[in-house]
Amino acid sequence: IGVFSVGIDDGLLHPTPEFCRLYGLPVAATYPASVFERLVIPDDSHLVSTAESRRRGEPPRDVEYRIRRPDTGERRWIARRGEIERDAAGRPLRFSGVARDVTEARSARDALATSEARYRALFEAVNDGFCIIEFLDGPHGPLSDYVHVEANPAYTRHAGIPDVVG
Repeated sequence: IGVFSVGIDDGLLHPTPEFCRLYGLPVAATYPASVFERLVIPDDSHLVSTAESRRRGEPPRDVEYRIRRPDTGERRWIARRGEIERDAAGRPLRFSGVARDVTEARSARDALATSEARYRALFEAVNDGFCIIEFLDGPHGPLSDYVHVEANPAYTRHAGIPDVVG
C-alpha cells in the first residue's frame, strides 16, 4: 500500500517509496501530481483527481483506474482512496490517501464475470429443463418442502408452471 498527499497550492505529490513503486517511478520525495495523472489510461482519466478538482475540494475519492507503468510498460489496476484536508475556514489544503495494486483481484473478478455470463447463456438456451431447488423444513417435518431457487425457460415450459422460481 502506498501513501500520498498532494498540496493544493503547489500541486506537489509527496509519495511513500511504495507509492512510487506501485506506479513504476523512481523513489523521490516529491513529484508534480501531473506526473502520476499522466500515467492513467485515457479512458479512465475522469477518475483521477486534478489540480482543479482538488482546488474545488471535489476530487474523486474512492476509485479504481488503469495505469501504464513507465518502467515496464505494463497496464495495472490501481485502487485509490483519498480525502481532502481543510483549514479552519473550510478551504482545501491537501488531498491525502492510499493506493494499492488490485490487478490480480480485478483479473479474477473479470474472469468470474465472464464465466458466469457463459453459464447463464448456456443455462437459458439449452432445450432441457434444469432447476435448482432448496429443501426446507415443511409441514411434514424437516426438509419436507422445497423452493425453486433457479430454473431455466425450458424447465418452466416443460413443468407448465409460470414464474416457478421462488
